[in-house]
Amino acid sequence: MWRTVEGLIQRIGNDLIAALSHDYENKARFAELVDQTKDQVQCCFEKNIRIVESLKSLSEIHSVRILTIHKCKGLEFDIVIVQGVERQTFFGKKEDTECAYFVALSRAKQRLIVTTSKFREKLPGANKYWECSRSSHQQFLGYVVPHAGGSE
Repeated sequence: MWRTVEGLIQRIGNDLIAALSHDYENKARFAELVDQTKDQVQCCFEKNIRIVESLKSLSEIHSVRILTIHKCKGLEFDIVIVQGVERQTFFGKKEDTECAYFVALSRAKQRLIVTTSKFREKLPGANKYWECSRSSHQQFLGYVVPHAGGSE
């Protein structure tokens, strides 16, 4: 079975796979993810007799998808967390940033969580425009209604 999967990966090609996630551009990281997936599928097959049940259970096991706003367009999720709702995160043309933010907000079916930070460490590779001090994007936060009992 794994030869078929590896053949499929080769047939799709590295460029198309890398386009699915930035994480896949690093070949060593991609190989690590494939190995982890193999281990998880093997575990599912050991627990379930039928292949379809095994594959279905794999997609339900503690799944957390981390996507950019642009990658999540057209998708929906029960819970969505939008990180970094700060002026330093959303910059550029006002219409473009508002549109992108609304795409993120509209992905949530049941619960939406937005976060802000007053400080973000400058990591290696960050460009010269990186600002460690952050300020909440009050306009964008104003579009979100806090849950009763929640904090703002």
